[in-house]
Amino acid sequence: MRFAVRTYQPGDEEQILALFNRVFGAERGMAHWRWKFAANPTGHQITLAVTEDGRIVGQFAGLPADAVSPTGPFVLSQGIDHMVDPDFQKQGVFAAMTRHFLQAFLPPARDVVFFSYPLAHKHSIDQRISSAAELAHPVRALRFDLSRRDSWRVDRGSWRTWRDRVRCVERLPSGVDRFWERSIRPEVGVAIARDRRYLNWRYADCPDVEYALLVAESRVTGRTHGVAVLRFGWLAESVAPLCELVVPGASREVVALLLGACHDLARERGLAAVLTWMPRGTVLHPALLDLGYAEEDTPFLLTQVADTNLPRAAAMRARWSYSMGDADIY
Repeated sequence: MRFAVRTYQPGDEEQILALFNRVFGAERGMAHWRWKFAANPTGHQITLAVTEDGRIVGQFAGLPADAVSPTGPFVLSQGIDHMVDPDFQKQGVFAAMTRHFLQAFLPPARDVVFFSYPLAHKHSIDQRISSAAELAHPVRALRFDLSRRDSWRVDRGSWRTWRDRVRCVERLPSGVDRFWERSIRPEVGVAIARDRRYLNWRYADCPDVEYALLVAESRVTGRTHGVAVLRFGWLAESVAPLCELVVPGASREVVALLLGACHDLARERGLAAVLTWMPRGTVLHPALLDLGYAEEDTPFLLTQVADTNLPRAAAMRARWSYSMGDADIY
């Protein structure tokens, strides 16, 4: 049967969700789809393959997020939920959707950099489809074994120092925006803009995953000094993914305070380790090594479709501040 490719139209979500559940053997609900795509504050990027009788048989999608770089704001779009109906595989559907997506959503049409976290064999597939897909680097993790003592904590179990305290919140407060603009944005090279709008959408609004949102704030002024987001369990592993650790590089005391709170929460759940992604060259990487985190390999790669903005492309290779929360692997 012949097919055509086009962008998403309202009402397509019922068939998209049914195709996803059939292809991946999942039970994803409509609440998740609406959160991830319809409610995404940066919008959605969806190319579909549709037969002559209106049946959706394929999808190539991106999950866009507003980002910052030394050359100004742009959009980072993560490749997610690529799928083809089994009856239409090896008939050119995926290649046709890829070409359509590149033309509709990437430069020169829009200021977007497309990236993904594939396994090694998936990256080779990406390269056959798009010669512009480049390997940035293998993703490495930092792990803290929770059977160890937090030897750097002055008062084990305390979530406060003389200056700051940590509290769990349901939604991140308005002070996070000021904190992001004044304390974090000047330090990052290239990163998703971790303002309150993005972080609350990504974590507080997620309908089917439990996250702990922690804020470190001044005990005197109430100003935000750091943010952490923790998840409990991942891919059947007894780990707590530290999805976000947003702290200025000079605030080692705040880093230790937030990590101590995260370690306590993970231990309460009986988990064995805290795991995070933090690229070498970012401001907090040395601090976590000093506090006892150890580097380890992961099966994931970080790839991107080549950026036509050369200064930004160089900054992405050298100082891309990504986190586990950037990945659609939850």
